[in-house]
Amino acid sequence: MIRNSKGRILFILIFIIENFAAFAQPHLNFYNARSVAQSSLLNPALPSRQAFTLGFLDFSASAYVPGINAYDVFNSKDDAKQTIDKVLGSNQYNFKNIVLNSEINPLFIGFKSGRNYFSAGLQLKINTTTSFSKDLFALAIYGNADQLFGKKIDVSETSFNQLAYSAIYFGVSRDVNEKFTIGIRGKYLMGLFNAQLNDAKAYIQTDSGNNNTLKVVASADYVLKAAGIDRINEIRSPTDILGKPKLFDPVNIARQYANKPVGSGFGVDLGMNYRVSNRLSFSASIIDVGYISWNEGKLYSKNATFNYEGVISNNADSFSSAFQKIADSVEALFKPDEKNFNYTTYLGPKIYVGTQYNLANSAAIGAVLYGEFYQGKFRPGGSLSYSQRIWKILDLRVNYSVYGQQYANVGLGFAVHIGPLVVYASSDNALGYYNWDKAHFTNTRIGLNINIGGRFDRDNDGVPDKSDKCKKIPGLIKFNGCPDLDGDSVPDHEDDCISVKGTVAAKGCPDIDGDGIKDNSDSCENEKGTAKLFGCPDKDNDGVADKFDACPEDSGLVSRKGCPDDDGDGVLNKADDCPQVFGSKITRGCPDLDRDSVPDKLDECPDVPGSVRYKGCPDADGDGIINKYDSCITEAGPALTFGCPDTDNDGIADKFDDCPLEAGLPENSGCPALDPSLVILNEAEKKVLREAFSALEFETGTAKISEKSLPSLVELAELLKTKPEFKLEISGHTDNVGKEPGNKKLSQNRANAVKDYLVKTGASALSIKATGFGSKIPVDDNKTPNGRQRNRRVEFKVVK
Repeated sequence: MIRNSKGRILFILIFIIENFAAFAQPHLNFYNARSVAQSSLLNPALPSRQAFTLGFLDFSASAYVPGINAYDVFNSKDDAKQTIDKVLGSNQYNFKNIVLNSEINPLFIGFKSGRNYFSAGLQLKINTTTSFSKDLFALAIYGNADQLFGKKIDVSETSFNQLAYSAIYFGVSRDVNEKFTIGIRGKYLMGLFNAQLNDAKAYIQTDSGNNNTLKVVASADYVLKAAGIDRINEIRSPTDILGKPKLFDPVNIARQYANKPVGSGFGVDLGMNYRVSNRLSFSASIIDVGYISWNEGKLYSKNATFNYEGVISNNADSFSSAFQKIADSVEALFKPDEKNFNYTTYLGPKIYVGTQYNLANSAAIGAVLYGEFYQGKFRPGGSLSYSQRIWKILDLRVNYSVYGQQYANVGLGFAVHIGPLVVYASSDNALGYYNWDKAHFTNTRIGLNINIGGRFDRDNDGVPDKSDKCKKIPGLIKFNGCPDLDGDSVPDHEDDCISVKGTVAAKGCPDIDGDGIKDNSDSCENEKGTAKLFGCPDKDNDGVADKFDACPEDSGLVSRKGCPDDDGDGVLNKADDCPQVFGSKITRGCPDLDRDSVPDKLDECPDVPGSVRYKGCPDADGDGIINKYDSCITEAGPALTFGCPDTDNDGIADKFDDCPLEAGLPENSGCPALDPSLVILNEAEKKVLREAFSALEFETGTAKISEKSLPSLVELAELLKTKPEFKLEISGHTDNVGKEPGNKKLSQNRANAVKDYLVKTGASALSIKATGFGSKIPVDDNKTPNGRQRNRRVEFKVVK
């Protein structure tokens, strides 16, 4: 009989905790711990900051028991029966998803060479997962005790998976540039042992039958894939060729596995790191991508049922003997069928995505997201961390993580530097060691390194303090550890614009046009210029910026907006028609001696002020004929008569015209040819007619005779009274302004007005004829004011 005891319960629980851990070993606190070279095992692109590292006995292990803890099972306030009844009777407790992962790195070598970091090492991993029912737990506790008699013990849904392998790995990371680093690690995998049991179904029930009989029913249905079991048996019970026991020889065992591994395969780890700035970086990796092909695989399976019923003896010895026979029969019945079966298993890839921000005073904060592919499922986790270097001897890390449905994990890690020696330890749930009996999850990593070529780096920027010009501020290698916040290749202590990307020539400030003048001081930030002109261009080099230069292509004067004035006359060359001769603004920079606004080069009378219209020559009477060609410079006249007036427009100047009011012939001294119908007048009579014609005026636009015209009309009336034989023809004329019907009416009204006044004054109405011709008989050109004035007239003619 197996007896109940708390000691047995505790033994089973300790066995579980020691041998079955979390889904994996995320070691989130260890990620980005670059003062320890082995942290690169989580991301090959995050190598150690040490020049050379030799590592010994890096050991790590994790434990995760989600459904129960030590306190649940081993509570001093409960006796064994109370404890067992509590565990078996409550759905709160279970023995599912219990897993073990342990890892040993007996050797690690890493060294930096230029922009590369090389690493190599040996590795041993053992990963175990299991789930089993509470009935199996009860069977282990009670054995064949009375508590289970008459009950069905169901151990179905039992699973067990274990993978053990060793690896030889080689890795390299390379700084592609100041910002980007990539890493890769290849692994040769040597399988040691593997077992896979999934969803096994089994039960057993003992009961008393009729007539004092013992009844036993048992059933089992399972398939187990395994490799390396024979090797395990050899290790557990080593014998020589004679079958005699021999001493345990680990070196020989390791040699056997190396020469002929149970399985073999390959794996790879990939990683990258991108530095956004000297403070901020992002990284990612995927590790444990690989497979192992098992060469010594076997398949174990069984599907059988056992039924027994027999008489129960009152003799204890007889009962034990009978029960042993039953047990032997059950064992023989359920002995598995065995056959060779080679197969392949795949590692569970793990993904890390992290970021780190370097603070001042050798501190940093970080975050890591984690995911693991396990048995076709993706299991996530995450962490927030803070790290601090204290002097040059101690690195501390603390983190909060969420993993495996555990939300209160506070991790702690440290690395102590004593000369070349580094001792380190890390855990994602340090509180689990304090409350171990209540913990569901804990993990640990410890190790010892020797560093050669010390690279103490208090600000964690990858530049050792002895070469770091900014020891307390994270920076860049190319700037000897000094930061470049805006990433413009100008270190912050030399950068006039720390937060804005610029150029070296502009001392770290932006300089869009590349003229060496920072944009915040550049008045022309999109055009190359000079410092003297605040960054604006000056094509003609005259000291006036092009945007203010009225003559950007010609060198000029600052006072003249950059335009030249070669003759200094105040007229710019571009507007100066005589750029090399002093002139005036009126004549566009050309000289004008007579100051008549006509430049001398165009002035036909340069010594006498004249008119622009007449090329600088004077026209005193305004008749369009300049003085030097005008025979009557004070009287306006046509060119035909050399500027002298010609009232009757007969081509004979009035001063030479005996009949200035009548167009005539030259041979008649300007008088018309004799008309038989005309009366020949003496000089006195002609004078009366001329004065009447010359003095006759009307108010504008009307037929009303002007007062000053009346005296001459009175003399004309007196002449007609003294000469009753005279017949007077009065003809009215207008210019062509306005419509012709109106002009004709006006001319008729004016002719009638003169006739009426003469008759009123005493002349005979029968001897006077008044006719209006409108504008049909002009005596001059209606296009000129003088011509239109001459055409507005009333003429007198004396006939027989």
